Amino acid sequence: MSVNLRGTAIVLLASIRRISLAVILLLVRSHSSGLFSEERLNDPRISVIHLTNGDYVTGTLVQAVNDDCLGWQSPVFTSPFQFSLGGVASVHFSPPATLPQPEGAYGIELAGGDLLFGSLIGLDSETAILDVSGIGRLNVDRAIIQRMYRRDGGSEQLFVGPSGLNGWKVFGEQNAWREDAGHLFTEKPGAVLSRNFALPKQARIEFELSWTVHPDFELAVGVGDDPKTAANAYHFEVWINDIVVQRETEREADVVRLQGATGKSGRMHVQAFLDQTLGRMLVFSSSGEPLADLTVASTEPSVFGGIQLTNRTGNIRLERLQIGRWNGEIPRTVEVDKSRIHSGDGTITYGALKSFDADRHEFVIGDGADSKRIPEVTVHDVFLSRSADVAPRPLRAIYLTGMKVSGDVVRVGEQRLWLKSPGIHEPIEVPFDAVQSLIVLKPKTEPAELPQRRGRLEINGTILNGCFIDGSEGETSCLVWQPARSITSSAIQRGVSGRIVYRDPPPPVQVNAAQEQMRQMQRAMPQRVPKMSPPRATAKRVGSVLHLRTGDMIPCEVVSIDEKDGVILKSTTTEATFIPHSQIKVLELVPDAARGTIAKLKKDRLLTLPRMQRDNPPTQLIRSVDGDYLRGRLISMDENQMQVELRLEGKIVRRDRVARIIWLHPEDLDPSAKGPGAAEGDAKLVQSLLSDGNRLTFIPEQISGSTLSGRSALLGACHVDLQQVDQVLMGTA
Repeated sequence: MSVNLRGTAIVLLASIRRISLAVILLLVRSHSSGLFSEERLNDPRISVIHLTNGDYVTGTLVQAVNDDCLGWQSPVFTSPFQFSLGGVASVHFSPPATLPQPEGAYGIELAGGDLLFGSLIGLDSETAILDVSGIGRLNVDRAIIQRMYRRDGGSEQLFVGPSGLNGWKVFGEQNAWREDAGHLFTEKPGAVLSRNFALPKQARIEFELSWTVHPDFELAVGVGDDPKTAANAYHFEVWINDIVVQRETEREADVVRLQGATGKSGRMHVQAFLDQTLGRMLVFSSSGEPLADLTVASTEPSVFGGIQLTNRTGNIRLERLQIGRWNGEIPRTVEVDKSRIHSGDGTITYGALKSFDADRHEFVIGDGADSKRIPEVTVHDVFLSRSADVAPRPLRAIYLTGMKVSGDVVRVGEQRLWLKSPGIHEPIEVPFDAVQSLIVLKPKTEPAELPQRRGRLEINGTILNGCFIDGSEGETSCLVWQPARSITSSAIQRGVSGRIVYRDPPPPVQVNAAQEQMRQMQRAMPQRVPKMSPPRATAKRVGSVLHLRTGDMIPCEVVSIDEKDGVILKSTTTEATFIPHSQIKVLELVPDAARGTIAKLKKDRLLTLPRMQRDNPPTQLIRSVDGDYLRGRLISMDENQMQVELRLEGKIVRRDRVARIIWLHPEDLDPSAKGPGAAEGDAKLVQSLLSDGNRLTFIPEQISGSTLSGRSALLGACHVDLQQVDQVLMGTA
């Protein structure tokens, strides 16, 4: 039974006529405010599979190896993945620019939430024969049919959805609304969803909302492009622990309670009949029970075509939205548990539906002398007995027209799939270009443990958590990826650019204006690094790091340096024992030496070549452990000392007094000049970023356990332990 608040709210409004209903609303809840930036969420014209952990992969659906999987072929992998159904959320297909409209005389609602559009060919006590748009003739068990409505029976359907985000305007945070299980869902406070449906002056709107925490939403019906029009629209909204329908105009206001909202989770499924010229709203439950009848007229009636859904707090899910024309006839009170036929003139005929006479276009109710024939042309709705049991279905196809069909996948191929739906005798052919999405209805399952360290693969159009498994170069790449929610692995295509992230870098430090000004002042002042005590001759030296012009950073032990050739070294990550001068950028002999800032004046002086040295230019900058710099030509270095030529004079410098050596390559000072780069093609390379900051670039050849091995033309054989890696970059990345 509906509870009308006129006895309280309207008396209150009458006594304080000049106080608007908006003020009263402020007493029971807070309005969210602010400007929202519109986000276009139309996806590119590709197909994407979304997993339950938030991962997604572009590609196409292929045949699965068993009934509990979906096969998926990504263009960046050599073979398809077999994703467990319990780990898949949905598959989305790119929509066309213009959505097709549903066809057929009837909308047929089936048990379990399926919906078909088509023509009624025949009906008896066991089976209904339907000619379904885009599918063909189907024999459907009558027991699973809950309702049939004539789409032109005085309530012409204008929209059936929500049919994804295509066509909607989304306001609020980025990606505030998302498609989830065929519905539109948000948990972002202040998220707004709006669309202009060109509502007629008399419209029938059926919608279903659900939530999993205490709701606080607002659904406005009859909204224009100007945001101010929402204030005068009819609103379905939450007042503390009640869901009400209300409207306020310049002179009048009315509010009616529809249902409670005391628990955390719940749902609301109603039919609303709106006459915008009269300012009248009638609300019925989904089964036809009257809930509210309000008339709040405006001095200047207007017809606005939009609907707007706002989530104030918590979460809200739009599961169903059907919009049609209304002929103005007031629906009658019904006995919701009985089979019945609603005629366009408001007449309701109860009784068991025996058959449909296709030749005479008549519905037959009852047997013998008590039977009644109702002309099809007069029928609006046909309600059959509700089925108590619904067979579980693992997958639902949502068509671009709004149709929904669920069942088991029988076969996939030729850009289509075939579903076997309980209660429908024939397999249903589903072309990919006819559907918007596939929704997995199976409960979520937890993935199996991965055999190696988990990382996040990021490639354009793909985010996929998983791990590398053993692989060798051959017909396919050695970079074999095992997703967490797939029962199969696949090699990454050669030449693909992307990265695997094992540990995210820390977020950048936010610097305010005052801090930045202080930093600029400090940079302008010459600074000297605090002097460090020289190490004892017997002390063990810190390992060195060699920086190459290719970007690699190699931990090593430097044996010696020769003026003509280069650096002789030992390293545990590469087999190379020699690096020529032309490939070296910096040698850090004391990697943990304190770092300082060089004043611009001093830096310019160090990088400026005097005339007298142009025939014999310096080749290195040598930085001492206490921050001083020498500019000269490095002649040689051994484990104890280095010989340096300074202004054509030879000098001996103790090695333990040197923190780093910087090679001066003239071409590096020319912005248009290119460095030596990698000897191999970038598309074949991987670069490991280790936790200690070192980098190593090479062509991968093998993964065994946690070791990634390969070869570099400069460094020879290379290998890294993936347990010590922050990221692995591939190709041009």
